Amino acid sequence: MKKAIWIILLLVPVYLYGKEQRIGFVNIKRIMREYQDLQNAKSELSNYIQKWEAQRDSLKQVIDSLKSAYNKEKPMLSDEARMRREQEIQQIENEYKNFWKSIWGPNGKLERKNAELLQPYIHNIDSVVSSVAEDMGYSVIFDLSSSGIMYYNSDDDITDLVLEQLNRSYEVAMDTTSIIKPKLAIFPLKEKNNDAVSAHLGSRIQKLAYDALRGSPNIELIPSTTVNQAVDREIPSRDLIDQGKCIRIARNIGADLIMYGEVTRSGETVSFNFKLISLKTGQELVADGGTSSDRDTDLMVKVGDVVRRMIAEYSMKANQ
Repeated sequence: MKKAIWIILLLVPVYLYGKEQRIGFVNIKRIMREYQDLQNAKSELSNYIQKWEAQRDSLKQVIDSLKSAYNKEKPMLSDEARMRREQEIQQIENEYKNFWKSIWGPNGKLERKNAELLQPYIHNIDSVVSSVAEDMGYSVIFDLSSSGIMYYNSDDDITDLVLEQLNRSYEVAMDTTSIIKPKLAIFPLKEKNNDAVSAHLGSRIQKLAYDALRGSPNIELIPSTTVNQAVDREIPSRDLIDQGKCIRIARNIGADLIMYGEVTRSGETVSFNFKLISLKTGQELVADGGTSSDRDTDLMVKVGDVVRRMIAEYSMKANQ
C-alpha cells in the first residue's frame, strides 16, 4: 500500500543523485508513544513531578495559613511580635522560592531527572533506527512525523520493525499493571511529660502531620478517625501509647506503614520525633524530628517539614 506523499527534493543531499540509494522512513512520534520502556520512564518522571508539586503546594498552603493567621492577629500584636511574624513568613516564602528554583530552575532537579530517566531510551531509539536501516540496506531515513515529507511508499516504513526490536524484551506481569500505594496510619504521639499531656500535644501534632501529608502521591492515609477510635478502645491515655501497641492496632486496621513518635514540652519549647515503620518487616524505615515553639503556626511549619521529608525519603528508597 502506498500513501500519497511528496518528498521535497531539497531534503535529499546532492551526493545521492546519480547513485543507487534506498530511502526509508520512520515515524519517531509513534515510536515515542509506543516504546514501552520509554513510557515507563515517563511515568517514573511524572511521579517525581507529582511529589515535587505536592511539596510545592504544601509550602504554599503553609504560607497562606501563616498570612491568614497573621492578618487576623495583627491588630492585637506588639510591634516586636509583628516584626517576628513577618520575618517568619518571609523565611517560609524564601524557602518556597528556593525550592521552586531547585526543581524547575536552570539545571534543576527536573532537568537532571529528565536526562537521567529519558535520555538513555532516546539514544536507544537512535541506535535501533540506525541498526534496522543498515540491515535493510537503507542509505537515508526520513522522519515521517517531521515536516517536509508529502509522499512515501509504505513498504519503506521501518517503524514497526524498530518498535518490535525496542519492545522485544518488554514483559509486564498481569498482577503488576496497577500501582498500589502503601496505607499509612499516623498515631498520636506519646506525651512524655506532664506539660505535653496538659497541652494535648500528641493529638495536635498527629493532626498537623495528617494535614501535611493529605494528598501525597506516594501513600494512602488511613483516616485519623479510624486510627483514633482503635487507639481509644485499647489505650486509655496518650501518655501510655507505645510502639508495640501501635503496631498491633495498625495491623488490625489494615495499615502497611505506621508513623509513631514521642513529644515533650519544656516551657514554650516543644520537642518531637517520628519513626516510619514497616508493618511487613517491623523495621524502622525513616526517623526524623524537630523542635518548635508551642504556637500552632510554628508547629504546623516544623511538623509539616519533618513528615514531608520523611515520606520523600521513604519514596526515594522504595524506588531504588
